Amino acid sequence: MEMKLGGVIALSTWYPLSDSVKPYSSSIRGMPALICHGERDWVVPPPLGKALFDRCQGLGMEAKYITYPDLDHDVTDAVIKDVRRWIQEQVPRCAPIKQDASKTGSTTVTRDTPPGQSLWNTVIKTIAGVE
Repeated sequence: MEMKLGGVIALSTWYPLSDSVKPYSSSIRGMPALICHGERDWVVPPPLGKALFDRCQGLGMEAKYITYPDLDHDVTDAVIKDVRRWIQEQVPRCAPIKQDASKTGSTTVTRDTPPGQSLWNTVIKTIAGVE
């Protein structure tokens, strides 16, 4: 089964300016990307984060760029909240969790989802706080 990358989250990073991505550019066109960067980052200077954003847009990705005025090369609650919000915007809501207590007292968690998606739904619930 072939799987397609659903999106990119880039925190305080950069893109090596090369043409190595050209062979893949058709498969990433329209792909969502979130790029977050601190304006006081001393490890990866902010202009490199902006260049990453520009490059993603140039490749046809649906890129969003968020800067944080007082942030160095770090992750804060504000960054996590923005990442969570972005994930929630990108991923459709999951089916609600059903819990079934068996006679032995153990709990089985199930969802009304197509086969193969339960792990993904669990990841989204955990990271994005989807109920």
